[in-house]
Amino acid sequence: MLQSTHAVKFSAYGPPVWTPYKKSECAKSECRIYIWAYLAHQVHDMRELAALQVESGRLSKGLHVGFGATITIMLEPPVGWSPLGELTKSLIWIEEVDRVFFDLTLDEGTSATEATGLCRARIVVGTQVAILHFSLPRVTYSSSKLYEHDKAVEYASSMQVVAAVQPPSIPRHHLTFIEPVGSGFFGTAYKAMYHPTNQEVKLI
Repeated sequence: MLQSTHAVKFSAYGPPVWTPYKKSECAKSECRIYIWAYLAHQVHDMRELAALQVESGRLSKGLHVGFGATITIMLEPPVGWSPLGELTKSLIWIEEVDRVFFDLTLDEGTSATEATGLCRARIVVGTQVAILHFSLPRVTYSSSKLYEHDKAVEYASSMQVVAAVQPPSIPRHHLTFIEPVGSGFFGTAYKAMYHPTNQEVKLI
């Protein structure tokens, strides 16, 4: 396994305008959001692969990710939107363009004006945490089919790197291990009991 790390960048793609069917015709039309991971020199390849989607946010500073590390991405939709499927997905970084996607739908009774808002993707690599802020598409109702766009539109976005917090060191004999919850380049995480609350601990 390579030990070097590179600054991995992240971009959010999705439709600039989303036109669901009328609720009487289709109660669950999904809006698909893509989060792409790539290196700086791969940006053109990424854009070609994502040509059918629309970029709506970018984490331009990047996170340093080692070869073979697990990148976990957790989507946090705003009020008025609900997930269709999981809100947490992972990928193994092998220094090639990769992506995950999430399907969202409007809650019943949510109007087009209420549906607009900022979405967040929380990106975790080991002890590093960053948050990608981006806008969900404007909603407009139509009586027929989804509205199609020929050109991509990049939405304004911002990036927030969360300061790392040094976790406390707990003697192993003070813990009751319950189950593993994930593993990657930085070690294996376990759910454990400690005085007597549930904790998430990591063994390096």
